[in-house]
Amino acid sequence: MSVNYSKIRLKMGVNEIEIYGIKEDMEYLSQLALKIYDNISKTAPQAQSKVAIIEKEEEQSKQAENIIQIPDIHPDPNSSLPANIFKLFMSEWGKKPRRLSEVKEVLDSFGLVYPKQTVAVSLLRLAKEGKIRRFKNERGEYVYISVPSKILQEEQGETA
Repeated sequence: MSVNYSKIRLKMGVNEIEIYGIKEDMEYLSQLALKIYDNISKTAPQAQSKVAIIEKEEEQSKQAENIIQIPDIHPDPNSSLPANIFKLFMSEWGKKPRRLSEVKEVLDSFGLVYPKQTVAVSLLRLAKEGKIRRFKNERGEYVYISVPSKILQEEQGETA
């Protein structure tokens, strides 16, 4: 004796319910699917509005990230790239973790246009020298931040 299976698929927006069962139980399964549909349709508008609010908050945070914050410094076009980067990180701007792209954008805004790789190498060298710190953020990207001036003075005192 063969058993016939059936399935019911119910779609509501991005939500989908799929019920499998024996063909003889289809009447019960269809009533169950209708009850589920009714329950979802009562709560779906609320759930969709919550999703929309979350998406708007994420958009606002992404837009805020895209705004370039320019530090209040005066870089010297005759100084080396590492010296100007170090100057950036000694300002208030450098107290917040910054990605390579942010550093490059700020340098570009001051008219100090360098290839991305050149800026990356300078940042890495400054980090190895202990003048700035380098670590991975929660997204797995390398970020750079200033070293507290007290630690920097102690290290410079040891090398002098």
